[in-house]
Amino acid sequence: MRAMILVNCGVRHSIRHHNREVVMWHVTGVAVCSLILVTGHVRAADAPADTPAASLGEAVRSGKPILNLRPRYEFVDQDGRPDEANAFTLRTLAGWKTGTWKGLSGTIELIDVGRLNDEYNDGQNGKVQYPVVADPDNTDVNQLYLDWAVLPATSIRAGRQSIKLDNVRFVGNVEFRQVMQVFNGVTAENNSLRNTRLYAGYLGRVKTVDTRQHDTDTVLLNARYALSPSEALVGYGYFQDQPDAIAAAGFSGPAPTDNSNQIVGLRADGAHPFGEKWKLLYTAEYAKQNDYAGGDARIDAHYRVSGWAAKLVISPCASTRNC
Repeated sequence: MRAMILVNCGVRHSIRHHNREVVMWHVTGVAVCSLILVTGHVRAADAPADTPAASLGEAVRSGKPILNLRPRYEFVDQDGRPDEANAFTLRTLAGWKTGTWKGLSGTIELIDVGRLNDEYNDGQNGKVQYPVVADPDNTDVNQLYLDWAVLPATSIRAGRQSIKLDNVRFVGNVEFRQVMQVFNGVTAENNSLRNTRLYAGYLGRVKTVDTRQHDTDTVLLNARYALSPSEALVGYGYFQDQPDAIAAAGFSGPAPTDNSNQIVGLRADGAHPFGEKWKLLYTAEYAKQNDYAGGDARIDAHYRVSGWAAKLVISPCASTRNC
């Protein structure tokens, strides 16, 4: 068993959005100077499956630990607030991922988010003189699920789980916050068709980044076809029967009593090569949101995204004779 400690010190991001300036020090996936204790792998829950165990006890014993420490600092200066927010927080993820036995494996991951100072408004502590930094204290079961992989080219996951689909515009775990969004439900992924990934899920409960939990009746459908190794076409439909599913701020007139909605869309993105040195990077997406399952009839929105760029690919050895 191999142990390793990685230390990652962060990069600075400053964002000015309307009347808020937000400064965060972090790195992708692991924040400011985060320490990750690894036994064999950085994040055991993401490790490839091992050789199947001969017994359930062996599967548990042959598992791998999960340990991720993410310290974070966020500064916010907002017009109309007398004080600036300085939020020092620490997120700890700890758990265990078992080995595989008869196609079954399990994962448990605990989360603890704690404040290292008290100079910000987390949305629940009543410190309204500060801007909001939505990282409240929380100790909970973050993920707890079983994976079942017996059917050909199919995996099924049941329990509390993190979900990220496509560019996470509509379904994601909001992992840039310390308390990530997680879902209770059953999801399935199938890759039996050539160049195609089919994904379906049913969700019965959601825990949001503010630590609150909501009952839901949500169906997820997502199909991804690989046009090439670097290009994909995705079609999706998300059907959410949940009265408090979306914020009511965008409505004119009285606030709706039921925000249940459906989103159906199509997305294409990738990098298309032109010769050996040029690539066309592109994204195009359209989605339509409507009321669903008794939702307010005023729910009627269009989502459009498009963009492209040219990329010149230069070999680092292009001018070196001995490459």
